[in-house]
Amino acid sequence: MHVERAALHHFHGLQVNPWQAAHAALLRDDHYLADLLAHGPAWAALDRDQVLGIGGAFDKGGGRAECWTWLCAGVGRRMLGIHRTAARFLDAVPFRRLEAYVHEKNWQAIRWACALHFHLECQRLASWFPDGSAAMLFARVR
Repeated sequence: MHVERAALHHFHGLQVNPWQAAHAALLRDDHYLADLLAHGPAWAALDRDQVLGIGGAFDKGGGRAECWTWLCAGVGRRMLGIHRTAARFLDAVPFRRLEAYVHEKNWQAIRWACALHFHLECQRLASWFPDGSAAMLFARVR
């Protein structure tokens, strides 16, 4: 696995995991994607030519950022490398407060947020995602 600065082409053709499939149309919206990349640091993890995941921190101002990640379906055993990369990324970003919104029923993502030292701040944000599903708010504060 290797990591490089994220670019628009990394998003094209990414086969997202089932939890993100409802939002996959966003991966075809170059304006949305360019906005993600323009407002904070972002990385892409690749295994040969396959994009395993893309993540970043969207600068919200005032020392705050919203973390985001798109992961491929079937990342499997390669998740450990992605986790280590994400942990280094989060340790290096200049923001004092990082926020992550996680689907309330995605237990793998909830466990991952906790493993990355995010703490639950709000248990349920009703109708948070575009499809009407609820989120949980996690934060990591320095």
